[in-house]
Amino acid sequence: MQRIVLDTSVLLLPAQRRLDVFVECERIAENCEFLVLRQTLDELTSLAAKRDKAGIAARIALELLGKNKVGQIEAKSKKADEALVELARKDRTIAFATTDAPLRRRLRDLNARVICLKGESRLDWC
Repeated sequence: MQRIVLDTSVLLLPAQRRLDVFVECERIAENCEFLVLRQTLDELTSLAAKRDKAGIAARIALELLGKNKVGQIEAKSKKADEALVELARKDRTIAFATTDAPLRRRLRDLNARVICLKGESRLDWC
């Protein structure tokens, strides 16, 4: 089973690009267990309070997390990106899904498996 930690950036894609990130991840890595950091949930909750496009996207993301039974994973760092990097250092079996280019580079530098947006409408291994 491939555990995939979803970053805030990739969770906003369903509203921004009408892209089902859960179906896309299952397509490229069968039998997935989806996880999200507490820090990511905090970011989404903060964004969801806004009355703009980002707020709408965050509310949709939170709803999809509940519908897809996404598990929560803990990390010590307060910032989501730092927590993802910390997790990549500790557990080499976890894959990460993000559209954040600087974060993707940091994860790849640690030899972590990363899923990113390819083109306009699909996810794939980077």
